[in-house]
Amino acid sequence: MPSNTRRKRQPARTSDSPKVTEEIPEDEQWRLVQQSGILEQIPTRSLDETPDVTPDPVAQPESDEIFQCLIYLIPFSSLYALMDVLVHQQYRQEITFYGEASKLIEAVPILAVFIFFTNRHKGRRWFQAFLTLLSCASGMRLFWVVNKGSWKSVMRQAAPLSTIWIYGIVQLHLIPAIISLCVIGTYVKIRNLKITF
Repeated sequence: MPSNTRRKRQPARTSDSPKVTEEIPEDEQWRLVQQSGILEQIPTRSLDETPDVTPDPVAQPESDEIFQCLIYLIPFSSLYALMDVLVHQQYRQEITFYGEASKLIEAVPILAVFIFFTNRHKGRRWFQAFLTLLSCASGMRLFWVVNKGSWKSVMRQAAPLSTIWIYGIVQLHLIPAIISLCVIGTYVKIRNLKITF
């Protein structure tokens, strides 16, 4: 069945026919923009002005910081519980579920706050220096307590000190971590402390 609407045939374009849209040269475009006055309406800022808020290159969205805190909190809470259980086993002390749960309930919030704030600043140099000192101090104290302290002080301090020491080493960059381990190794050697028992 023939269609009522017929297509209109467009005339064939020859090479002599002009283009429907011609490009305007760039200098002509700039002349038109300057005559219109659009550029004068754009607010400009002088070079002397500084923005009110300087962006922090290390800053992350808070949701990412909370997620990173949880990522670190789970293994380090487990490490804390493991070290506490191992110390109890070493001195043949009874381990109860409620005793370990109460210790974790006390330790996890403090550990969470510590991890949150150390994750926030771990890329800064001054904080790397602080973590190096903290790692050295906790490692040296751990070896001294294990070798020279009473069994009660070992049971109280070994789990938190080992958790802080290992966390500090994990958060340090490579060079500060090596420096920290060398300082602790030198301390152990000078004091004639045992590393293995």
